[in-house]
Amino acid sequence: MSKQKNDSRIEKRKNEILGLFLITFAAISYFAIFSRSAGLLGNYISSAYYFMVGSGSYILPLLFVYWGIQLIRSKKIKFSGRFLGLLISFIAIISIINLSEGGGFFLNTPQNAAGGIIGSAISYLLTELFAVRGSYIILSVLLLIGILLLFDLFLHNIFQKTKAQIFAFKEAVLNLNEKIKSFFSNLSFGRLNLFARIKEARAKKAERKNKKRKEKKRSAAAAETLAEENEDKELAESASLSPSMTQSNTKAEKKQNPKAKKSKNKQKEKTAASAEEKEITEDFDITKDQSKDVKDQGEKHGDYTLPGISLLNDSGKKKVKLANKSELLEETLSSFGVEAKVINVNHGPTITRYEIQPATGVKVSKIVNLSDDIALALAARDVRIEAPIPGKAAVGIEVPHGNDITVSFRDVIVSEEFQKAEDKLTLALGKGIDGDTAVFNLAKMPHLLVAGATGSGKSVCINTLISSILYRATPEEVKLLLVDPKKVELNIYQGLPHLITPVVTDPKKAANVLKLVVEEMENRYDLFSETGSRGIESYNKQVDDPDDKMPYIVVIIDELSDLMMVAANEVEDNICRLAQMSRAAGIHLIIATQRPSVDVITGLIKANIPSRISFAVSSATDSRTILDMGGAEKLLGKGDMLFAPVGMQKPQRIQGAFLTDQEISEITSFVKNQATAEYKIEKDDIKEVELSIDDEQDELYEEAVKLVVKYRASISMLQRRLHIGHSRAARLIDSMEEDGIVGPYAGSKPREVLVEEDDLEAILNGEYEDQETESEDQKS
Repeated sequence: MSKQKNDSRIEKRKNEILGLFLITFAAISYFAIFSRSAGLLGNYISSAYYFMVGSGSYILPLLFVYWGIQLIRSKKIKFSGRFLGLLISFIAIISIINLSEGGGFFLNTPQNAAGGIIGSAISYLLTELFAVRGSYIILSVLLLIGILLLFDLFLHNIFQKTKAQIFAFKEAVLNLNEKIKSFFSNLSFGRLNLFARIKEARAKKAERKNKKRKEKKRSAAAAETLAEENEDKELAESASLSPSMTQSNTKAEKKQNPKAKKSKNKQKEKTAASAEEKEITEDFDITKDQSKDVKDQGEKHGDYTLPGISLLNDSGKKKVKLANKSELLEETLSSFGVEAKVINVNHGPTITRYEIQPATGVKVSKIVNLSDDIALALAARDVRIEAPIPGKAAVGIEVPHGNDITVSFRDVIVSEEFQKAEDKLTLALGKGIDGDTAVFNLAKMPHLLVAGATGSGKSVCINTLISSILYRATPEEVKLLLVDPKKVELNIYQGLPHLITPVVTDPKKAANVLKLVVEEMENRYDLFSETGSRGIESYNKQVDDPDDKMPYIVVIIDELSDLMMVAANEVEDNICRLAQMSRAAGIHLIIATQRPSVDVITGLIKANIPSRISFAVSSATDSRTILDMGGAEKLLGKGDMLFAPVGMQKPQRIQGAFLTDQEISEITSFVKNQATAEYKIEKDDIKEVELSIDDEQDELYEEAVKLVVKYRASISMLQRRLHIGHSRAARLIDSMEEDGIVGPYAGSKPREVLVEEDDLEAILNGEYEDQETESEDQKS
């Protein structure tokens, strides 16, 4: 033990002596560096410092002092990460100093090398490799690495701490601001109350004065009119008596004219002021009148004139004051533990959308789940939440404001978006939440699927789409094919020159009409291949004669479910073929249904018609069927729709344009009076689809009969042997019962097989019945 203690004491003494030596050497080094008379040895030390590290000579002795103190404190000098960081930082600093002083190499200018041998060598090498700017970047990064190693820091922790400090400072500033606001509001509450009462009293007093003035003006105006009437009578009576009297009366009139002019000027000022007030109140006017720039009469295309806006009724603009419920919405969310702020409010025709920005850490799903609670707090019929709004860092809460403003078809037609559109298939939909006009080009859709419950505005939308085509295109440019199984919705368009065939009202004929359209599509593609065209647009550009140009064809089906009930397979096949191939041929589909179930809108139809419009539906299941997402069940009806064109991530909410029956009849009458309908397909030429569902024999029928005759009449046996489903096997047994091969259903017992195996071939060939009739004749 004594030996170990002795060794430790000796080691400690050595460290102290070495530490003192290092501190003394550092002191002599500083004396030699800063003094010119340091003696021969001092001058050598100073020269050595400058030669090795240049300007780093002022830093290096400090390291000796630090190491000396560490040795005196009996701490060993270890080559750790901190030491490596110190070394890297020191080398980076002297290299940067040398680079900033010109970057001279130590062999060329040893006395002027600001970084000594080490700094000048490194800076010279980096300058040759990366130039001066690149050298600065590399040395700065090395210095940063050295500092991180020296102080054992991580950049991530630095960023996190800085961010936390910034947030803490921000919160402190906000709290201070709130305290200052509350202090001044409490301080001035009494004064504000007093001022409010004074203002109220003054306003009431001013109202009374205004009423009195108006009454006086009315009485004075009445007196003036009576006096003028009396004067006119007197002038008329005295006109024949004396001309001098008439001259005096005219002079009196001239004297009174300035007053009349003043009263007229006042009236003009009042009307101007009221107009200004109207403009101010019309800041929220989603139906801005742009008809001043649009002519009442439509454009002329040869002998045909497009309908003008004079056929449409003026939009009944309704001014309403909409309450801003931003504060109430924020309080409601806060009461459920959701911190959010309303950053924008958009007023639409039927709804108001509040754009809220949730605080950091708030889940969007938490806001979505509060839709019913928000509706209760805001006393709204229903609330739809769009989370998040596409292209914005916000959640949209759509609240009905109760003051429904009708969007007229005229407002959409006269809009700049519709008027400047050059495409013949530009269709008008309505107005968006922000009041912008919603129009789209059907050629880019290229097909449209419309769904909505009864009374939701689906039929009105179909009418606006057809009327949009009538306002844009002549009969030579666009042809229509209308299918209306209801027989009342589209009957008003009967006789239009745009029709390719009379309005089809028989569901049995609709499948064959679609088949004829498929044939037209194939004929067009054959023509395109012969002329080297890629589509209808390039073909029409190649054709010189206007009569040879190919028109667009728009097929509109008002109720798909009626067609699917009659001939589902034929209708689905034809619709899918058209949807897949008809875009380039200029044939487009608009299909509407009020029953958006999977048996009507099948998977094939949905896959081939990417653009959809959904009006109010009865359930979220129907909404997912038409839009692949919920939300349509929360629409308000009466034209409130979700429009999901191809390429859009989320549907856009639009208030559909309204078109009255009177306007439709005026438009159709105007079009019909210009040209007669020349049908390409007559109504009598359309055959009814042959419904061979019951007469069609299953391809497995013969094999099933053989199995039943050979074994027994069992549905499960047919399922196992033929690898078919239960329903198909049951249909086969029912067919055998109708053909007299098996007996009727006998409960738990198997059906009786009525024919022998020997007669099987005759039955399958249809000879069995003939043999029976012959035998009966012989017996008779």
